[in-house]
Amino acid sequence: MHSEQLFLTSVNIFIRMHCLLAHAAIMAAKVAGAEKIALFTDHRGLKDRILGKGLDYGLRVHTHLKAVENRYFTRLVVTRSELLEDYLGTLKRLCVPILEVWGGSYFDPDEWFTRDNIDQIVSVLQKEGSTVRLLDQGVSIREQLP
Repeated sequence: MHSEQLFLTSVNIFIRMHCLLAHAAIMAAKVAGAEKIALFTDHRGLKDRILGKGLDYGLRVHTHLKAVENRYFTRLVVTRSELLEDYLGTLKRLCVPILEVWGGSYFDPDEWFTRDNIDQIVSVLQKEGSTVRLLDQGVSIREQLP
């Protein structure tokens, strides 16, 4: 079973943004002089894509709205302390703008991106064999580094 519709999923976007931010957090923790971190995203190939829900293949959707533009660029500059002390908040600030491409019509990215929802996504991914984990789960990022 597959979808005839072009799509992205919110989980895929979360994973990609988490990977980018986790790399930035690990580097910031290792480089003592890093006070500001600039994160740039350049999403391409969005036009006419819908936003799939969960880990499926576009069969369930957050909304049937399609992306109008083909490209979406973001820039987020955060301080070292924001990144290392409020990882989930920084991750939300990185994810929500791209998700807003599909905002409206029964989907509010800001309401979707909650601690409970993200924890549930991470749990499902781990059950499927993924090693994904958030960098703020009860331990400072510095303590989690090798």
